[in-house]
Amino acid sequence: MSDIIIIVDKKPFLADTLEMVISNYFPDQFTILAFDNSTSAFNIIEELSIKKENISLISCEFEMPNITGFEFLNLTTTFSPNSIKVLTTTYIEMKKYQELLSNADVDFILEKPFNINSLVNVVKCSIIQQHLLLEKQKNLETIQSLKNSLSLMRNKYQIREDNFLTISDSLNAFYFRLDLKNTLFNIYTKSTDFFGYETSSFHDFDSFLSIVAPDDQAKLIESIKKIKVDITFLETIFLHIITIKQSPLPVKIIMLKENSSESNGRNYIVGIIQPD
Repeated sequence: MSDIIIIVDKKPFLADTLEMVISNYFPDQFTILAFDNSTSAFNIIEELSIKKENISLISCEFEMPNITGFEFLNLTTTFSPNSIKVLTTTYIEMKKYQELLSNADVDFILEKPFNINSLVNVVKCSIIQQHLLLEKQKNLETIQSLKNSLSLMRNKYQIREDNFLTISDSLNAFYFRLDLKNTLFNIYTKSTDFFGYETSSFHDFDSFLSIVAPDDQAKLIESIKKIKVDITFLETIFLHIITIKQSPLPVKIIMLKENSSESNGRNYIVGIIQPD
């Protein structure tokens, strides 16, 4: 059997749309299994797991009877930990979205109505994920060689980090990196000070969000959300940071979406934070 995509939705629209996308963009590459209830879908996922069939992507509507799509995707991680998990929804409150953003079992959120490009990009991510997993399996017997390659990659990455630090320092800016999988948020700078705060105190998205002016928090979350959902490649945000002196300071955040890391298949956002 080809790679499998599981769709759980009360209505057939998503499955029908995905069938069209697959036939046009990824012919003969996927088998789509659609369900209108989570119980049947979960039983099939368990059965496929026992047979060691490859499930590339699992999508579930947020509003489902008996169990939410959020809870369903969490449960499927036991049987299919490596598949891309997609939550579809018509609306999510901002507070709930922050919870979903920080959940490691939800890779993408598609808001209905979504455009075809968003769907295509999510499927592409599942292909990249599966490709990385296959490559990892193929190279298990040459682990030493991989360690040497990884060491080389680290050296290249360190050179790039140093370049970012040099550039950001010259611009009176701060270089940052946000892991979209677990929302780890790291600020890199030659200084130990970040607008009056200790740089080391910022370790996740929430710790950074806590110093964003309350009126601007929703705007920042929406921009992160757009990048995670639509896989956008560039976003510039203007907002206010509350400094250690409790005074609002206008800043500009330039976010560039990196390619997936070859070592773990995760997606990151990198960019700079600069006084405006």
